[in-house]
Amino acid sequence: MAIISHKNRFIFIHIPKTAGTAINWALQEKSNVSFRKFYGKLKYIYYSLVSPNMCFTLYTPKIQKHAKAKEIRSVIPKQIWKEYFTFAFVRNPWDLMVSSYEWWLQMAGMWPDLHDDIQKIKKMKGFHEFIWSEYGLSRINEQYGNIYDWISEGDDEIIVDYVGKYENLDKDLNWIGSHLGISEVVPPKINVTERLPYREYYDEESKKLVGERFEKTIEKFEYSF
Repeated sequence: MAIISHKNRFIFIHIPKTAGTAINWALQEKSNVSFRKFYGKLKYIYYSLVSPNMCFTLYTPKIQKHAKAKEIRSVIPKQIWKEYFTFAFVRNPWDLMVSSYEWWLQMAGMWPDLHDDIQKIKKMKGFHEFIWSEYGLSRINEQYGNIYDWISEGDDEIIVDYVGKYENLDKDLNWIGSHLGISEVVPPKINVTERLPYREYYDEESKKLVGERFEKTIEKFEYSF
């Protein structure tokens, strides 16, 4: 979930299926804010700029769980965006879409308003049909957009200060912690689905489709199948 931390002066943009919940947990534990009482109970947690001593508050519905960087920037004071350290994590798109598929099958049921979507996906004939549906062509989990949409303004300009990689999660998160003066940031294992290695889900057609959808992310962050 997106975090605006006034204590540690950072803004975290949570791209779906990039360990965002674990990153949130780790950062909020270090900020002396309990995340456990919220986790699993609320689909959206909203944040405000009320108290400089708090990591977040449940106050304004302008910033939702998976808000994109440009959306957050548009509703907070310009000085906050300018002065706070902004970051996000990306993930190999082929791996990410397998994770999204299994999330729908194994975990999305926690949210009753996704019931109709879940039933549609369960009736599909496997991953190949999923990738060719709107869920594979336009969404990451229930959110619309491509990875690059969360960190950019327009087609090319990345507007966050730092982009870490899911594949280097511990290393990159600890670099962020060091940069912010937060020591020993250790993300727990949360929202882990049971699944095969991602390459086993693909044929050449679906591999090409995901490659085309996330072409900009693949080129920018040097991902390969």
